[in-house]
Amino acid sequence: YVLWAVFFGRNASTDYSIGFSIAAVTLITASLLVFFQTVLLMPFRDDGSEFKLDVWRLLLDTMISSLFMIVAFSVLYRNIGLVHDSANIKPSALDAIYFSSVTFSTLGYGDFAPQPSIRIIAAAQALLGNLHLGMIVGATFAAIRR
Repeated sequence: YVLWAVFFGRNASTDYSIGFSIAAVTLITASLLVFFQTVLLMPFRDDGSEFKLDVWRLLLDTMISSLFMIVAFSVLYRNIGLVHDSANIKPSALDAIYFSSVTFSTLGYGDFAPQPSIRIIAAAQALLGNLHLGMIVGATFAAIRR
């Protein structure tokens, strides 16, 4: 999707697709599973053995999870649309990735906004972005400390 967006994603989508929505929900669900299983719960793993957390692996997994989540949410934003200059638009794939990145990082430039029907989803993405940022900062400091 990212490679397609870079080469062919400059054109805006013209219509709503149920297939795109199903793909977006599937990708978002998969990204949440990856995040919770691989990233968020990893530091708390206790299987009775001498488990030692690999902070570099945790940092890499968190970065991969971040990229996966940004792309997954961008598919949804591209399909449902965004608000730009008080008008509902169908963004290009690059604009959707941009909006997803800005939302994930909680930067919020304000040039795009989510449709009213998915504001809670955009807010959830911002909260997940904060969790990712915390994991990245924590893993980075743990790696530096070793």
